[in-house]
Amino acid sequence: MTMKAKQTISLQEKLRARLRKEIPVSKERKVTWKLENLAAEAQALHIEGKDIRAHVETITSRVATTLPPSSPPPNREPLFRADGQTAPPSQYEAELKAYNNLLQDWQVHQKDIKNFGKRVDRFAIALKTLKKRYGSSGSGKAFCDTDHQLESSGNALHNLQEQRGDIETAVAKIRLPVEKTRR
Repeated sequence: MTMKAKQTISLQEKLRARLRKEIPVSKERKVTWKLENLAAEAQALHIEGKDIRAHVETITSRVATTLPPSSPPPNREPLFRADGQTAPPSQYEAELKAYNNLLQDWQVHQKDIKNFGKRVDRFAIALKTLKKRYGSSGSGKAFCDTDHQLESSGNALHNLQEQRGDIETAVAKIRLPVEKTRR
């Protein structure tokens, strides 16, 4: 093998890298880095999806145990005057506080779910772009390492979309209003 056969960086790329004061990197290495980043992102999204699913299950169990507050007590003169700081809260106030805390947690988790969906969509777009640029174009060509990595990223995308669907069905079972109940 001659030196020119091993070299995959063109003279123009070397010159550009030298002018920018960068280390010249071959196109194959750049593609490998992109695919490694995509695989790492898929793994991070999978872990995030598991965490979101666990939070949704927790919220579901909390919804089952936390009832919405009953009607507020009538506005009457109390028999005894209690100090506001030492007096225990009424049952209505305790129910209202627990329910509002639940709603607040749910709103935070809804934002997390929405962001997870956006990140999965961005992952799908990035994968589609990489497949379009670097995937094998013909069925007669041999399957190279890049094609294998693109295929595994495609499988990861399929799993992430299934996970997203599971989260959406679990979220549909939760019946909570969006706004807080006010006193």
